[in-house]
Amino acid sequence: MVKLFLTTTLYIQFYKNFYIFIISSGVHFFKGIEPFQKWCYPSPTYRRWETSTQNVKYIKQSIEKFLIYRATSLFVIIFSTIFSVIEIITTIVYFSYTDNIAGFNFYEFLILISTFNIIGTIYNILCINSHENLSDKILAGQLDYDLIRPVDSQIINNFSEFEISSIISSIVPIITFFYAARKINYISIMGGIFFIIFVMLGAYFYYLLNQFFVNFSFWIERPGKLLGIPEELFEFAAKPRRIYPKIFQIIFAWIIPIISTTNVPVELLTGKIYYKNISFYCFIIIVFSLVVRFQWNLGVKRYTSTN
Repeated sequence: MVKLFLTTTLYIQFYKNFYIFIISSGVHFFKGIEPFQKWCYPSPTYRRWETSTQNVKYIKQSIEKFLIYRATSLFVIIFSTIFSVIEIITTIVYFSYTDNIAGFNFYEFLILISTFNIIGTIYNILCINSHENLSDKILAGQLDYDLIRPVDSQIINNFSEFEISSIISSIVPIITFFYAARKINYISIMGGIFFIIFVMLGAYFYYLLNQFFVNFSFWIERPGKLLGIPEELFEFAAKPRRIYPKIFQIIFAWIIPIISTTNVPVELLTGKIYYKNISFYCFIIIVFSLVVRFQWNLGVKRYTSTN
């Protein structure tokens, strides 16, 4: 059963990467065809909104970008939805052979993959575009203005652009979560509250992990491959902790708690976790926050401006 589980997972990951390649290739192809150019290039008639508040300005700019690049946004929404549906179908296939996988029943497993997608969506909405731009700005020496502004330079660069298409892509995971949660009778109100808190905490850790690798742009001229490591690591979080070998659990559930980002909220929701484990998980996140902050400050000292 575990062999079937892992083999199917590898196939899903392969086709996911394949479709991402198709999306990027398709957009470039359609740019060369005149009837589709208005979908792939910014619309000249789209009016820019003015605002007096910086945060509102970022939100409006993100909505503007979403509407301008309609073809790309549509591709992201469609294929994100397809991936979510594939995960649900795969789960149904798994549980047609068994009633339990690593301590999770069918509805608990649905909650796990929904939580995985929701945490990834939260990060994508808030930070993914900002992190991509930040790496480019560091390499191009264009951080000058951000470093002299009377705001924290790390924060202003981490939340300067939002991924609007991810909001729409989150509809399927959210519906799946509430469907599965209604089927479980042993969920308490306190468990639900802790679930929400630790989903946000999991998204925060995923942000820290991405920020950690983005910071290497201060030292490495071509960090492109490094920037993809957090996404690959996060794929492990879509599975129950106990399905992995013990040494793997120790490394990726507690030392680098990427698996705990999804497993801890679900186990809290269903009452399957010891609270001493939660304390250690929180401690690791606090330590990692300090490490990432220290790394950012060191990087800023090494930063070289183009001016």
